[in-house]
Amino acid sequence: MEAFLDSLNSEQEEIYEALKALILDQDSAIVERSSYGIPFYFRKKRLFYINLEKAKKQMYLGFCMGAKLDPENFFLEGDGTSIRKKSVQNLSAAKDPDLKALVIAAIELDV
Repeated sequence: MEAFLDSLNSEQEEIYEALKALILDQDSAIVERSSYGIPFYFRKKRLFYINLEKAKKQMYLGFCMGAKLDPENFFLEGDGTSIRKKSVQNLSAAKDPDLKALVIAAIELDV
């Protein structure tokens, strides 16, 4: 995970820190662990990950059970059987109340 963090510029690092806080502030049982060289967040199961889309040079928040979220209410990218992602283009987007609602909805799937 150290290489991932070292690859971030200052704006991307601020976004990472805001996303990390958003996730960890929702439930004290959620923990951050490095997996595949990037930060993943677990409670009972793997919930989220934060990564950098290098081609677009933008951060995104991955939802490990994103396919189970209501597609009409949340605009997520991806079409696999489980994972979806949400682009987070700036610090303001990382602090958006709609993103917080999405994170809470994803945590509620972790039963």
